Amino acid sequence: MLNHANTMNRARGFSLVELLLAMLISLIIIGGVMGIYINTRDTQRAADDQLQMVADARFVIQSIGYDLKHAGKWGGTMLDTKIWCAAGDDDRCPDPDELVDNIAGDCAAEDYMNLSQPVFGFNDNNPYGSTCASNGYTPNTDILQVRYADPTPIDTGSLSAGTIYIRSNADGGSIFDGGGFPSHLDTKSWRTGNPYDTYTSNYPLRSHTYYVSSYTDTPGDNLPSLRRASLNPGPEVTDEVLLTGVEDFQVQFGIVDDENTNPGDTDTVVSYIAADQVVGVHAPAMMPDTPALRSPELEGRDVFTEPGETRLIPQR
Repeated sequence: MLNHANTMNRARGFSLVELLLAMLISLIIIGGVMGIYINTRDTQRAADDQLQMVADARFVIQSIGYDLKHAGKWGGTMLDTKIWCAAGDDDRCPDPDELVDNIAGDCAAEDYMNLSQPVFGFNDNNPYGSTCASNGYTPNTDILQVRYADPTPIDTGSLSAGTIYIRSNADGGSIFDGGGFPSHLDTKSWRTGNPYDTYTSNYPLRSHTYYVSSYTDTPGDNLPSLRRASLNPGPEVTDEVLLTGVEDFQVQFGIVDDENTNPGDTDTVVSYIAADQVVGVHAPAMMPDTPALRSPELEGRDVFTEPGETRLIPQR
């Protein structure tokens, strides 16, 4: 009988107190593990968000760099004076009303086709007010405008109405709306019957304005963003968000010496200046043997159209 009692005692399970204590210890361990998991997950998400923002910023910088690389190139020519029907060119344009001067969203009348300013900047101000870069423009930030002809030619049979093109070759060209092929394109020397005719093509006109807005989705959301107002089919200028979390945009122009005259020579930037320090701006961007930007105050030095310093400052 005694042995049977001892066997029963040894087979008895945990008491209620022991079970509660075990559960408490398990909860503490599980809670600690969950806390570590949540912290690790949040850290990973923050790191992923930061990496994504860096990747997005790199893409934006590359996009701006692409624009600047092509600025002032009008298809077959780099001389804006050879392009008919541009801004202020009513005298040479057979039909001055052929292109719409005031399109929706544009900064000013004929601004989108102002080929004489392939690269233009405003230092810490928006002179256009409510007509351009108006979606929450952030004071004391720069505005950058870039214009050029897209390097990919479009076949005449594939032109689209409402899209603005430049048809050109080395002898000259003209701006036109793809909805109607102007008669002067058939009679001008750079259209047919000259040595350059083989290289005559249609190129979509690109016009971009970069600026910083105080919001991303709706006014007052306190999430600043870098925006771009671009010429699109319509024609019209539409606004889009390029990068969120950007609270400042500063562009400077690099001044280089005139010593290098041989093709392939590398110019050395000697200093940088803000947009409001550049005067007398007129000439095709990066034109060989022609200064991209010329200022009489800079002792005959050239000014690159490429920003010497482009900074995208994340939101603090």
